[in-house]
Amino acid sequence: MAEVKHNTSVLSSLEEGDIIRIPREIYDHYAIYIGEGNVVHFGKDEKGNGVVKEEDFFKVCKNSKAEKYNYLDKYIRPFDCKTIVARAMSMIGEKDYNLFSNNCEHMATSCRYGNKYSLQVLIGIACSSDCLAVVFIILIVIFVFGEWLQILPGIWNKELGLDQLGSSPVVW
Repeated sequence: MAEVKHNTSVLSSLEEGDIIRIPREIYDHYAIYIGEGNVVHFGKDEKGNGVVKEEDFFKVCKNSKAEKYNYLDKYIRPFDCKTIVARAMSMIGEKDYNLFSNNCEHMATSCRYGNKYSLQVLIGIACSSDCLAVVFIILIVIFVFGEWLQILPGIWNKELGLDQLGSSPVVW
């Protein structure tokens, strides 16, 4: 219920052409406000495929707290509101959704700024690269120090005195 009250307040502050960010569990969803309580966004068709469509603001928000999120305005001059809305409306029916190159954030920033941007994709790629680097380093350590990793449980059990207590040894 708090989300509805919050989103009612957000809706009253929106201007046509604003980007709306709607937090989901593991990603943020984006839409363009086109007026009269409606947004244009990448939704799903009856088969579950991505399609740009016009829907009610509250239906798209579901149980999430939306926010006005024109995050690139301080760096990129946006189109005027009528142009943004016209650009969004012209995309209705498009079905070329791609998580990395044409997602809901790309659609919203393209309407507002004329180019596709997605910070969450960039952050995701950066995090993936960091994670891969960590896994690679761990694999190198295991390869180089593999013999040590095999004898460590024996040393650990001896240090703890587990080998004399008849307890089951620590196994790694």
